[in-house]
Amino acid sequence: MNNDVQRDVGKPNQNKQAEPSIFMNWFAFIIEGVGIISIPATAGWKRASRAYCEERRQWLLHESVGLVPGHGMRVDQALAEGSFNGMIPSLVFSSDQQSMAKLLIEYVVPSDGGSPIAYPIYLSISDPACAASLLQRAVGTNPRYQFRLEPDQILDLLPLFPKLKEMLSSKHDDIRQLIEVEETEQVEAAIASTLASDLASVHPVAEAYRNQLRNASYKWIVNAIGLSPLVFLAAGLGSISLGAWLLAWFEQAVPKSNAIPGIGAIIAGIGSFAWGIYLGIYCLSVPENRWISRRLRSQISIRPGGSEMAHDPEALFVSMIPRESWLKIQMTMASDLLLLKLDPKEQELRMCGDTDNYVIPLDSIAKICLLRRICV
Repeated sequence: MNNDVQRDVGKPNQNKQAEPSIFMNWFAFIIEGVGIISIPATAGWKRASRAYCEERRQWLLHESVGLVPGHGMRVDQALAEGSFNGMIPSLVFSSDQQSMAKLLIEYVVPSDGGSPIAYPIYLSISDPACAASLLQRAVGTNPRYQFRLEPDQILDLLPLFPKLKEMLSSKHDDIRQLIEVEETEQVEAAIASTLASDLASVHPVAEAYRNQLRNASYKWIVNAIGLSPLVFLAAGLGSISLGAWLLAWFEQAVPKSNAIPGIGAIIAGIGSFAWGIYLGIYCLSVPENRWISRRLRSQISIRPGGSEMAHDPEALFVSMIPRESWLKIQMTMASDLLLLKLDPKEQELRMCGDTDNYVIPLDSIAKICLLRRICV
């Protein structure tokens, strides 16, 4: 570290003897050492965390499902009590990678055509709702990790894992018949109840206030804000490079000069780079959604009777994305932007949007969701 010298071969005036930069040598050593150690260690840790079947000499296949925060804890509590008691149909699925609870089931897929239930089946639960700190929320929390399920628990959880459900149904006639009977009873009950329930109502926003948020510049502003993680990453790399150059230049041009500007630029660059990584991993789409939410609340507040919804802290910002937009490459995907509020007194869901307003009875939502879950 005291003797290594970095030299720019293409730089003129190389006659002057270059002096070693102890700080830069140690900085490069630490960065490279952390990378060399952490990459294989992380890969090995991730692989070793998966269950392995000694008898079959193979890694277990895993299948997962996302739930809204808190519902993972409900499954954990049901396992502790020993009974699900009809809870499975009431679970709410989620695809939000940053905040969802996760159920992960691991099982053997025998190559000789045997049944997975003949071997251990494990369930792992992670739920951010049980995190006591921001650090626990970032790294994940596991109320249960590779918990071995009993046969009756496996049957209770089958509706959540369609691949395992299909595999066991094809291998066991009694399981297939049991599933068919349960699904038929649930469909008949849900259909009868749905036909008796109220239907949702949709009212278009008055023309003077309709589609005021999504103007010509909307998609450009949203996508520019969405690129903020890349901006912080690029600024961080640039600041680190500038700091390294300043340290090298001061050391060669003015020996024993003040190294504070270079060190400050490197520290600022590391902070900017780390913030960009944090935004990209844990806050993806958060900056643009916050901007949209503020604009939407501002637009709704000027409508007649819209002030209460716009200033209600319990009203959540949501976007409506049509199924046909999922596979298209577009600058924006939402067909409408809305504020969502649950009205427990009236037992209905209210949504106030940029295009339409919705009033949906809670009973109709629960029963339609049950029908879709069973039939699909």
